[in-house]
Amino acid sequence: MSSGAKDPGPFYHGTKADSEPGELLKPGHSSNYGERTRANYVYLTANPDAAILGAELGLGEGPGRIYRVEPTGMRSHLEELKRQGIEAIN
Repeated sequence: MSSGAKDPGPFYHGTKADSEPGELLKPGHSSNYGERTRANYVYLTANPDAAILGAELGLGEGPGRIYRVEPTGMRSHLEELKRQGIEAIN
């Protein structure tokens, strides 16, 4: 994974989960998509439309939510995730 991603942001995360300002989003929770398996990543995007789509596709009750987020750890580009066999929305 690359920690020197070129896009400076801002970055967004789309979900139906209700988070508080300043809350750290971490992998390991149930995914908002599909069979709700354990999520190994926290997905973020510089494209607000992709975050909106993520919020709309998320499972659960309530409205979709878009959060402006700041990466605190390593970041990977979509191409690198695809090489690892991980499907993602760009």
